[in-house]
Amino acid sequence: MTRVLRRLLSVFTHRRDETDLSREMSSHLALLEDEYLRRGMTADEARLAARRAMGSVALAKDLHRDARSFPWFEDVKRDIRHAGRQLRRAPGFTAVAVLTLGLGIGVNTAFFTIVNAICLRGLPTRSPERVLTIGSRDVQGRPAGGLSYAELDAVRASQKSFVEVAAYVSAPVAVGDEEHATDRVMGAHISAAGFDLLGEVPIRGRVFHSDDDRPGAPRRFAGQRASIL
Repeated sequence: MTRVLRRLLSVFTHRRDETDLSREMSSHLALLEDEYLRRGMTADEARLAARRAMGSVALAKDLHRDARSFPWFEDVKRDIRHAGRQLRRAPGFTAVAVLTLGLGIGVNTAFFTIVNAICLRGLPTRSPERVLTIGSRDVQGRPAGGLSYAELDAVRASQKSFVEVAAYVSAPVAVGDEEHATDRVMGAHISAAGFDLLGEVPIRGRVFHSDDDRPGAPRRFAGQRASIL
């Protein structure tokens, strides 16, 4: 843990560590030169012998950097600096690259939003994996639309597999009151048990009961049996 903390600290003390490293390498070379001078070599011979004994200074520095910090982090910083210099030298290419990346990110974000809404995210209902849609087909097996009210009543009376059965038809409706002008919005005509099936609670009005499905049931909400989600 101490070693890891020291490596993390070196990220913020990089310049000071580099200065200390250069000073330490110079000190080692100076000590080796002094040793060879005491052995009777000339100054040039002692300097050359010290460098040979020391080996590659650049390699020694790289090994020291790897030991004191995270090598991959240093590589990333070096690559970023190099990429920044290259981009500054070619502003036209930089503009095209940034524009291409922006368009690519925007298209991918929009595409993922659509896929997430259609394929990945479930229906905005309670237990969406248990919700099924029932339709009708003609004698050739082609879709023939929804069910009539009589068919719905027959299914609801005879089925034993579903907890709730409800019907709906999407249609534009006019909504308004004394405070707001009438406006047409997309809504749906829904039968009783629809709110319970979806697990929704209306913000205005009440949920529908079985009596609301019967002919001649009293109207509500300014003459219309309606609820607003």
